[in-house]
Amino acid sequence: MHLHQDDPTKCTAVKLKKFGLVGFSYKTRRGLLLDPFATYALSAEDRRTIDREGLVAVDGSWKLVDSTFRKVRWPEHKRRALPYLIAANPTNFGTPCKLSTAEAIGAALYITGYYDESHLILEPFRWGGTFFQLNGAYLESYAHCMTHTEVIKAQKQIMEGRIVAKQ
Repeated sequence: MHLHQDDPTKCTAVKLKKFGLVGFSYKTRRGLLLDPFATYALSAEDRRTIDREGLVAVDGSWKLVDSTFRKVRWPEHKRRALPYLIAANPTNFGTPCKLSTAEAIGAALYITGYYDESHLILEPFRWGGTFFQLNGAYLESYAHCMTHTEVIKAQKQIMEGRIVAKQ
């Protein structure tokens, strides 16, 4: 879902659409929705749902994130939060959990086992490789988690410094 809240020249969703890597739909209610306020973390067990129904990201401004996600009508059982990751995009570089739409989609694909597709999503961006450099160890750790609970445990280890990102 693209909400036209950001500068279109900096919008990663618009660039992904231009390259034919994503589509915009406003009528769908299918698929897993990436939601930073979701109760459950995305994990490998979500791959089946993504295979059947797809993955949905809301492209909007971080300044309006609270009101945006309150308005999105989506079943709670199909909302997933991404675990702790670090932004590589120029707007939020180095900021934990403030990913661009492209980073969020790329991370979600990686965590659910779509490794090639994950790299393909971030390929059009000059900072796409940096995203994988910053988060490689984290993404690998999350990708080996089969359940939401395991992802939360891995996230805790990361935040305690027991899993360190590559420098």
